[in-house]
Amino acid sequence: MITFYHSEHRKNFDTFYLVKKTEIIKINDITWADVDNRNRIIATKEGKLYASKISGDGSVDYINLQAVHDLNSQTPKRILTPLEMKSWD
Repeated sequence: MITFYHSEHRKNFDTFYLVKKTEIIKINDITWADVDNRNRIIATKEGKLYASKISGDGSVDYINLQAVHDLNSQTPKRILTPLEMKSWD
């Protein structure tokens, strides 16, 4: 991942790359990415969660991500802080 500050937009932009032994591949329009315990790329883009496919032979397709879950309908809920969590005692 490479992060740079864009002064015109006044915010940081992250660029994600997949680095293989012989090539470097840019993963476009990703907000966040990581690798899970099954060696898949897990990423978010436009409010959706994506994961790389695992083929029948167990190999992982890192380039073509498939949507796993649409998170756009979820909104945060306001909850009150429990009384016992408001002090350090």
